[in-house]
Amino acid sequence: MLLQPATQQSWQQKRKADHAGKKRINMKFHEYLKQLRARYFKDAKKMCTILGISKDVWRKIERGI
Repeated sequence: MLLQPATQQSWQQKRKADHAGKKRINMKFHEYLKQLRARYFKDAKKMCTILGISKDVWRKIERGI
């Protein structure tokens, strides 16, 4: 079934209205994790101990490797 132009146009208008006023945040996952870690732990050592991973592994995650 093909969409009629009027239906497609109203869908596009609705989408624009839904996103009006909302800020889009383009953040990579590793940057998000780094911000979360910085918010709750001053250094990565304590968090790595709690998670049971080495600090080197966590540094790679934060860099996105």
